[in-house]
Order: sequence, then C-alpha cells, then structure tokens
Amino acid sequence: MGRRNNNIMKTCHRCHRPWKNAETPGFNNTCEGCGNSLHCCANCDYYRPRASVRCGLPGTEQILDANASNQCRQFEFLSRSASDEYEEAAGDKTREFLTAEEGQGESDAGETNKPTWDQLFS
Repeated sequence: MGRRNNNIMKTCHRCHRPWKNAETPGFNNTCEGCGNSLHCCANCDYYRPRASVRCGLPGTEQILDANASNQCRQFEFLSRSASDEYEEAAGDKTREFLTAEEGQGESDAGETNKPTWDQLFS
C-alpha cells in the first residue's frame, strides 16, 4: 500500500485554495479563489456536518448556514492534509456523476449526452 501525503494545510472548504497567512482568518476575510467567507463553520475544526448539533463544542450558538461568515469566538481554522483534499474532491466528482440529470438530450448523431462510467475516472 502506498504512503499517504500528510502535508497539513489550511484551505478554503469550498475551492480548497490554501490560506497562507499565519493568523486565523478574521470575521470579514474571504477566500481569494472563490470569495467565500473563511471564518465560517464549514472551515472550523469543531464543525460536524453529519451531526444533529453541528458544532462539536457544547454550549455554542447554533448557526444555520455553515458557509456564511459568523462571529463565533471559538473558531479554529481546520487543517486538512493533502489526502483529505483528494478524497473530498473524489467524493464531489462522484456526487456530480450520480446526480447528473437523466435524459440530457441526444446529439445529432443519436448519441446521448449522459455521463459515462469511464468519465467518472478521467
């Protein structure tokens, strides 16, 4: 089995662009790649997207939009490894493949424009 790349970095949860500053993003910092807020639940180490209470810290205020900027003082910018980034991107590509609309039309040659299994791995 191959070795995993464990380079740890802080990145935007949406576009995966690295945050190169030493300090934690402030309330108004946005990603230079996609413009999304960096000080948001989705970028926080305590964020648990699949839990009923999405913040792992007891007693914190519930924030409904995990992608929106917030004023949480317990925010800790999540560090991701390169392997985490790869696995997340692979999951996104798989989700896109599985949710592609059926019957996207036919080309002039009568071929369908639906994604194929091989495109998932290209």
